[in-house]
Amino acid sequence: MLLVVVGLFATLWFPYRFLVVYNSFATHRYMELCFLMFCKTMIFINSAINPFSTIPMSIKFRKAFKRLLSCDSSRSSLHFCRLWLSKRVGQTLLCRSSTFTG
Repeated sequence: MLLVVVGLFATLWFPYRFLVVYNSFATHRYMELCFLMFCKTMIFINSAINPFSTIPMSIKFRKAFKRLLSCDSSRSSLHFCRLWLSKRVGQTLLCRSSTFTG
C-alpha cells in the first residue's frame, strides 16, 4: 500500500524533478512553456489525488478522519474545534440535536 502512494508521488513529480536536474547542469536552460505547464499540472494532480490514494490505504487515517467528522461530544479535540469555529464564525454551531456555543 505504501508503494502505491510513493509510486504515484514519484511518477507525478518526475517531470518537474527531471527539469530541475537538467537545468542545473545544462548550458542552455530548457524553459519550454508547454512542458513547464505539464510539470505544474502533474504536481497539482498529485496534490489532488493524494487524499484519495491515502484514505483507502491507511486504516488508521480512515479512523481518524471519521472521528474528526463525527459529532461525538466526548471527544475533547472535537470540542476544541467547535469552540474555535464558534468564535471564528460568531454563531451557534448545530451538531445532531445538540447546540454548541463558544
